[in-house]
Amino acid sequence: MNNYSNGADVKIISGASAGGTVVVASEQSGIETLEDIEGKTFITPGIGCTHNVQFETYLMEQGVDELSSERIGGSLKHVTGNPASYQGMFETGQVDLAAVPEPWASILIDNGAKVVVSTEEIAYGENLPNVVSVATGDLVENNPDIVQGLVDAQQKAVDYINENREEAQDIAINAIKDLTKQEMDKAIVAKAMDRITYTTEIDEEVLLEFGQSSFELEFLKEQPNFEGLVASE
Repeated sequence: MNNYSNGADVKIISGASAGGTVVVASEQSGIETLEDIEGKTFITPGIGCTHNVQFETYLMEQGVDELSSERIGGSLKHVTGNPASYQGMFETGQVDLAAVPEPWASILIDNGAKVVVSTEEIAYGENLPNVVSVATGDLVENNPDIVQGLVDAQQKAVDYINENREEAQDIAINAIKDLTKQEMDKAIVAKAMDRITYTTEIDEEVLLEFGQSSFELEFLKEQPNFEGLVASE
C-alpha cells in the first residue's frame, strides 16, 4: 500500500491470510487493562506496519488523547523490532506492550503475557489481510496466464491449510525453525492458527479504511487513493 501510494507499479493479485494481530503486555509491566498503558512503551515490527496501524487506530477509537503514540502527541513510547525478540525484551523490561502477529502472540501468552486487546477487538481485527500476493502491473496486464497460475497456486495452498490443519501446523513449525532456529510447540502453533483466517479473498473496503487510518495517524503524508491497487479478475 505504501509503495502503491508512492507511485510503484504494484497490484494485489490475491489474499493469503487475515487477522492474527494481538496486543499483549508483559507480566512485569503492571498492565491489566487498557487504562494502565499510559506512559508505557509498546513495540511493533515496523513503523506504520499493519500491526502498528491496527493498534493505534484502536487507541484513537477510544477517544483518549494520552492513549496514543508520542509521535502524534500522546504518552506512549513506540519502538520497533523483530517479533522473535519480544520475549527477551519483555523479560528485560525494555518494552511493556507488543502489537504482535501470530504465532509470536501465542508464544508470549504461553510465557505469561496478558492479552490487552484481542484479535476480535483490535481495529480491522479479523478482516484485514496480513499477507497478500502481489505482482507488477506490467505482469498483470501482459502475462495474465502467469498471474492466474500464481493465484491458483495460492488458492491450493489456502485450501490445503484449511483442509489439513495438523499437516499445515507441522509445515509451519519446520519453516519457522529454518528461519529462526526456534522450534515451536505444536499446541502454540494450533492456537496461533486459530486466530488467523486463511483466505485468498480481499476486502477492498477494509483496505480503504486502513489507508484512511494510516493517513489520519500521519503515517501517510497525503490522502491515499488505492483505486486500482487490487487487480481486477
